[in-house]
Parts: sequence; structure tokens; C-alpha cells
Amino acid sequence: MSPTIDPDLLHEMVGMVQKIASGEYSARLDTGREWGTLEALATGLNMLGEEIEDKVTRHDESSQESDRQRRAILNILEDIEASRGKLEEEVSERKAAEEALREKEETIRAFVETSQDWIWSIDLNGTHTYSNPVVETILGYRPNELVGKSSLDLMHEEDRTSIGSELPRWISEKRGWKNRLIRWQHKDGNWRYLESSGVPIIDDHGMVNGFRGVDRDVTERMAAEEALKEANLELDAFVRTASHDLRSPLVSLTGFLALLKDTEGENLSEPGQRFLSRIESNAQRMERLLDDLLKLSRAGRDMAPRQRIDLNSMMELIRSDFGPQVEEKGADLILPGELPQVHGETSAISQIFTNLISNALKYMGDEPEPRVELAWTTEDDHYHFTVSDNGIGIDPAYSEKIFESFETLQDERAGEVDSSGVGLNIVKRIIERHDGKVWVESDGRKGSMFHFTLPSLLPEPKAHEQEGESND
Repeated sequence: MSPTIDPDLLHEMVGMVQKIASGEYSARLDTGREWGTLEALATGLNMLGEEIEDKVTRHDESSQESDRQRRAILNILEDIEASRGKLEEEVSERKAAEEALREKEETIRAFVETSQDWIWSIDLNGTHTYSNPVVETILGYRPNELVGKSSLDLMHEEDRTSIGSELPRWISEKRGWKNRLIRWQHKDGNWRYLESSGVPIIDDHGMVNGFRGVDRDVTERMAAEEALKEANLELDAFVRTASHDLRSPLVSLTGFLALLKDTEGENLSEPGQRFLSRIESNAQRMERLLDDLLKLSRAGRDMAPRQRIDLNSMMELIRSDFGPQVEEKGADLILPGELPQVHGETSAISQIFTNLISNALKYMGDEPEPRVELAWTTEDDHYHFTVSDNGIGIDPAYSEKIFESFETLQDERAGEVDSSGVGLNIVKRIIERHDGKVWVESDGRKGSMFHFTLPSLLPEPKAHEQEGESND
């Protein structure tokens, strides 16, 4: 007789297999019941389920570890990729910077190699370590003939002594020089004048290990200046001689005019007296012109030693000198309460202020409240002075021409002005001789402001436009 199989038990077995297949690896059959012929099969299925669950569990753990390792590797790869991108960017930027630097170096090299000025470098002993090619044009030596040789050997003895004595100080103070005139001997034996500027070469430790600089050949300029100087000396001599020769007959003429006026003046007719007055006026004008010619010839050279000048004391004298003229015109002469000290020739510096103030008072026209003001400021290495007025002004087209000799301002608003036309030229010569500049600003309708500068050779407190005093 065949064994009996319970359909319900068989159904449970099938269900267990289905659960395991669907992922429920912990599904088990209850073998505590009477399974009969299916008991062995039920036990086998339970063992199979345990084995499957164990393998799946081990597989899951292995998979999780693999996933962690994979993610770690991916993170590292991502970091490497990001670093690679950044590195490529840095490499690209460095290449661009190197290319820009190379182009800049080529530009500088081209400039240095083609410059018409001598560009050089020396070590602490004055030995040339570099020279651009133009030195052959200036001194007749090729660059390789100079490199390794002392620069002092080619200098004039006086300049060699001077430079040699100052070199240690430049090294210790870590500074250079600017626009220093040095005489160099050309290869052909002649002397050349070079205007030299140099700066120290500082190493990474802050120490001076040499100098580099630029020298400009000014030999032709020096020759032209010397020729001009000689021509001016000849002109000055001529002016002095002419002034003396013309003054003698002029003195005689004015003497006879005075005698004629005293003895025959009352006997002259009205036209005759008018003519006599005209002759006397022109004689006086000729005398003033001769005086101005002498002043003009002296304006181009120092007539006395230069010294420290107290402008405050000078302004008190100028105020006193202009007192009657200021009172007659009813003008205000406004001077700063405090002025700096300058270095120069006293009479020449006084002439600057005198001529500018006089010029301002002359060209007031019909201004009912004439006003002349002096002010000053400190700017960098110089003093900046201004003399301003509220007169008739100056047409901007004549702003440079008025500083030429014998040029006078032609303006009917000024009325009749007695001027030889050399006052502003004298001002210009004196200021330029003292290393300054002069110019004028005006809109041509009303008022002018004359500017001029003088070097601030002496230490002074910061200046400012001061409230001045007024002369009514």
C-alpha cells in the first residue's frame, strides 16, 4: 500500500520554496508535526534554506564592503580628477605668465639694445658688468671692451676723484645719483660730457651688490650752452658799452634842456614850450630805457654771491617802496603774514617781486578798487608763488609773448602806460637762473595771476596761502 501524502503539508512546502525564492531566506517548515513520508523532505528543505540564507548573508556583507571600497576609490578618483583640473589650470596660467614675462623681457631687451642712451651696470668696485651697444657710438668702445674693466679709469681725473670718494657713501646709504655731469674720455682721446643717473642693485638679503643706470651724451648741448654763454657775455659787454656811450650825450642833452627851460622857457611860445616838454619827456624815457638795458644784461648772471634770503624782511621794504603808488591808486597790496626763506641773489630776487607788483599796478585800467595779492605754497621740492590782480587781464594769445624783451601789453583799457617792455623778461631771466619757472594765467577779460617757482633749498614748515595784511 502506498504512503499517504497530506495535501496541506505539501502546500506548505511549496509556499516555503516560494518565500525563499522571493528573498525571505529565513522561512522555515515546522517539523514538530507528523510529516510522514514528507518529514525527510521538510528537514532537507530547512537545511537548504539555512544554507541559502548563510550564503546570501555572506554575499551581502561582501557586497557592502565592496561598495564601501568602490565609493572610497571613486572619491579618490574624483579628488585626483579635481586636482588634475586645477593643476592643468595652474600650468596654463603659469605658461601664460611665463609667456607674458618672456614678451616683457624681449621688449625690455629690445629697448635696452636699441636705446640711444648708454645703459650700464657695475659692481661694487665700479667694474662694468654690462653695457648696451650704443656705448660704441658715444665712447668708441664695444661693450665687450668695457665689461670687466673699471669705469673710473675712463673718467676725468676730477670726476674720478669725486665719484670714487662718494661711492662708499652711496653703498652704505643704499642710494644712487641723478643727472650728474661726468666727463668721459672717448677712445680717440677726446672728452665727452655725459649726464649720469644710477640706482643701487639690492640683493635678496637687502645688500647692495652694484649699480645700474643710464647716461646721456650731452656734449653737443654743453658746447651750445658754452657758445650761448659766450655770446651773452659779448652782448652784455656791448650793452654796457652802448649804455655808457649813449648816456654821456644824453646827460649833456638833459643838461642843456634844463638850462634852456630856465633861461628861455618863459620867452617861448606856447607851441615852443609844448615841444620843449616833449623833448624833456623823451629824454627821460631814454634814460629809463638805458637803465632797463643795464638791468636786462645783468639779469642773466649773478652780480653778487647767493645767500639765504628772509623774504619777510624783503617784503617790508617792498611794501614801503610801493606805499606812495598804492596810496595814489587807492589800491590794496595784500602780502602774506609769513614767507619762506630762499637761496639766491638778494637784489635779483627782490627784482622779481618788485617788477610783478609794479606790472600789476600799471595795468589796473579804471578798476575802482585795485587789488594786488601775493601768496605762496610748498610743492614737492619748490616754493610756488603767485601775484594776482583784478586789473584788465591779458589775452591768452600773448601769455608767452609778454615775457620777451621789449614787448608791452597793447590794450586801450590800460590807458597810457610808461613801459620799456623789459620788466617781465628780466623776471623770466632771473627766475630761470635760479632754476625756477614763470607763467601767467588770465582769461583776457579781468584779472591776471602770475605764477613762479623757486627751489626750496632750505627746510621749511608746510606753507599755505596765508591771510595777509592790507594796505589801503
